[in-house]
Amino acid sequence: MDCLTVLRFCILIAVKTFAYPGPQRDQVMSSSAPPLRVAVLGSGPSGLAAAKSCLEAGLEPVVFEQAEALGGLWRFRDDSSPGQPSVMRSTVINSSKELTAFSDFPPPAHFPNYMHHSVLLEYLQMYARHFRVSETIRFKHQVLRLAPAHDHQHSGR
Repeated sequence: MDCLTVLRFCILIAVKTFAYPGPQRDQVMSSSAPPLRVAVLGSGPSGLAAAKSCLEAGLEPVVFEQAEALGGLWRFRDDSSPGQPSVMRSTVINSSKELTAFSDFPPPAHFPNYMHHSVLLEYLQMYARHFRVSETIRFKHQVLRLAPAHDHQHSGR
């Protein structure tokens, strides 16, 4: 697992379990406090799911996407830009649409069982619109460095 995948997974787990120390947890649970902002890196399937979970938990996700559109590596690119992987033009997913789908958002019945990458990308766009994740994405924003705040042990930031 690369660092980005681990970070996305950790954000998703933290949001789902409210595993925040001290005041952070109280802020999340209080309806009078402004929502906590959570950075999500990338708008591929993991980033979209993490952002959706943040929204459901009453948090304010900000999705930083270095490309000009969502989809992560499922968005085909003719040019190979450094740090922006892409599927090949002919890529078809090797798992069924039922196994690939988000558990709370089944793909349309008319989608093929083994989707071409362009159909999977359409599905990801539908998911982002349906759960209002699209509104949280900042395109052409590259994260160059992440570091915990000086008071990380107490604030969770």
